[in-house]
Amino acid sequence: MRLTVTIAIAAIACVSSANASAQSWHPPADSQRCPAKWGAGDERGAANHMKPETVLRAARLIRTGQVFELGRPLAASMPLQATRTFELHTKRTTELQGSNRRGSNEELVLAEIGQVGTQFDGFAHQTIGGSLYNCFQVDEVATRNGFTKLGIENIGLFYVLAGLTSIIARPVLGKKSDAMGRGPAIGLGLGAQGIGFLFITLASGLPLILAGGVFVALGSSMIGSTTTALAMDLANTRFRGQAMATFSVSFQIGAGVGAIIAGALADLAGLRGMYVGSIAITLAGFGLLALAWKSLPRPA
Repeated sequence: MRLTVTIAIAAIACVSSANASAQSWHPPADSQRCPAKWGAGDERGAANHMKPETVLRAARLIRTGQVFELGRPLAASMPLQATRTFELHTKRTTELQGSNRRGSNEELVLAEIGQVGTQFDGFAHQTIGGSLYNCFQVDEVATRNGFTKLGIENIGLFYVLAGLTSIIARPVLGKKSDAMGRGPAIGLGLGAQGIGFLFITLASGLPLILAGGVFVALGSSMIGSTTTALAMDLANTRFRGQAMATFSVSFQIGAGVGAIIAGALADLAGLRGMYVGSIAITLAGFGLLALAWKSLPRPA
């Protein structure tokens, strides 16, 4: 019973998260979306927000000076989509010459250089029909040797304070659930997720949407790590593999059902209605948690 309730809570969390990420939307016509906010002919988009005053505001937030490397070295061993390649061949280009015996080495790279490893997609990467960002037309700007507009060189330098919320939060919050108990941790996760959905529902601008996204990520991280740990706590050791497989399937079912519910809610009530529905599903998670509360294991 307890494991069943745990799986149900996890599925509900997954359904509500899927609601947040699913969409039922059709892009507007070029006449409705162009020119862009930054004017006809703009090639930078939201990168226009990166101004000297933005850099100064970000710099004032630095406390420890710790740096997170978001890139990775290019190498043949990195994960690649099946149709993409990366080959690097080194060659010696001069023999040891002269009295100082100078030699040299060069390299030859064969790759979809913009589509392997750590990527930064430019505006020329995706289209709506034959139209790119700011209604530049693919047929007009694409050449055999590249694009004449919307090159990645236009974005300039980014200087940002990036919160890798979900990645950083999972191990921290998972450890927290060991100390405080699975039930309270799941409750906190549901509460954070609900607050995030509420922020997004009420948002009239980007700041509240971003804040909502952080809360949703924190809540989902706490629920995901804690319900996984709880499933392992409750499963019979002889059947733990089967229990975890069932638990994993519940997440996939939640994601599929959530996408269907989200699409229906968005069609019927718009995006705000979809997020209100996500709040309702989160409240249902609280109800299931209350049913199982007394039977949940306490911290050691």
